[in-house]
Amino acid sequence: MVDILEKIKGNEINDLIELFKPINPSYERLFRNKTERDCIKRLINKYGYDDLKEMIEKLPEIVTQQYAPVITTPYQFEMKIGQLLIFLERKKKDKYRVIDCTNIPGIQG
Repeated sequence: MVDILEKIKGNEINDLIELFKPINPSYERLFRNKTERDCIKRLINKYGYDDLKEMIEKLPEIVTQQYAPVITTPYQFEMKIGQLLIFLERKKKDKYRVIDCTNIPGIQG
């Protein structure tokens, strides 16, 4: 029974590592790296497989934005998730920010 659970967990880890392919040309090295695999395990335990998968799938779109934290490995994801959440919260607030243009020369209010 334990072997089956480990195999399933191993497949999940491999599936999630595969998602780093668009942002890491050397993603194949992540499969053999114990540190990277352990990070994925901890992230699965904390966020669940489906939510973690969804977060990693959005990384290619996010990390190319100005001021976004650079995340190309599971280790970086685990270490910078706080920075990532703050970045996304700021982007959400900026989307609705209104800029007062009345004091800018050449613009009439």
